[in-house]
Amino acid sequence: MGKWLLPMLGMALQAQLLTNPVQDYINKTALLNNILSNMRAAPGGGGGTADAPPAVSATLFTHAGSALLPAQLAGKAGPEAALAALVALYEQTARKDGFPANDLAYALEYFVVNTYLTYHDLHNVAYEKDPWARRGKDGFDRIAWMGKKKAMQVTAYQERAVFEQFRRALGGHAGVRQMTDRQKQEMSELLAIAFGLNFRAYMEAIERTDDGARDAARRRAKEHLEKLTGAPVERIVIDATGLRY
Repeated sequence: MGKWLLPMLGMALQAQLLTNPVQDYINKTALLNNILSNMRAAPGGGGGTADAPPAVSATLFTHAGSALLPAQLAGKAGPEAALAALVALYEQTARKDGFPANDLAYALEYFVVNTYLTYHDLHNVAYEKDPWARRGKDGFDRIAWMGKKKAMQVTAYQERAVFEQFRRALGGHAGVRQMTDRQKQEMSELLAIAFGLNFRAYMEAIERTDDGARDAARRRAKEHLEKLTGAPVERIVIDATGLRY
């Protein structure tokens, strides 16, 4: 498997790429597993690392000027235009929320936080189709359920805490500091695409009020979170301190 990083999207990976590309990538990438193991070992599942982070975060990268993965993954994870749209969604979200899109720490934060929202049905959707509102027996009950949803949603401050947590964990890792700009961009795009594929399936299920398909998307989100943290999804919490489990 190589000392710390398999060649990004090598022929074997491309041949075996699944609908869930990040799962296949994590299974084959020693670097990410190494980093996540360090994070799992830290108290509270925080951001413990073997090295101190550099003054300028090693998670930042110089963008190539255009997306790298959609053309390579086309036909395996979906049409090129659809995959490019998922990368564009990631970049637009970063700009809107004030994060650097050219940062591997943000890509991981984007994947984890939004996957957490999918599992808990916390995305903003039309009220009449919202799974939380639909639990209500009447108007007052629906308002109460929507209040519970709002209390669980991730705030901008909490999201920033997760980003800084990942920036320390990844930026302080020797393997990340050895990655090229291209490798960091490709990994960032892969995380964006992997979340985006499941998010698209989730939102289509919401639009159709298809609870079976929505539950399938939530199960995939659960698998992602548990694989990344090594903890049962019930223990995973995002709060003012960041990601805890």
